Amino acid sequence: MNKLLKRILGTIAVTAAVSLSGFLLPETVLLPDLSVTASADTEFTEAATWTDLQIAFTAGGNVRLADDVTADN
Repeated sequence: MNKLLKRILGTIAVTAAVSLSGFLLPETVLLPDLSVTASADTEFTEAATWTDLQIAFTAGGNVRLADDVTADN
């Protein structure tokens, strides 16, 4: 689960940086020593595609990857 949370936050960081800077970033973003906590009653929006992930980020809240997500060009 910890690995999944790192992937989600890495994707968030890449998406925000790309949309704000207009520059291409490396495919992989490493976030060492990252700790995220969610309780059993935390509600998530599930994202299985790049488009789902972008919509979920725009809507805000907690996002959970339902599958591996690859960014569109």
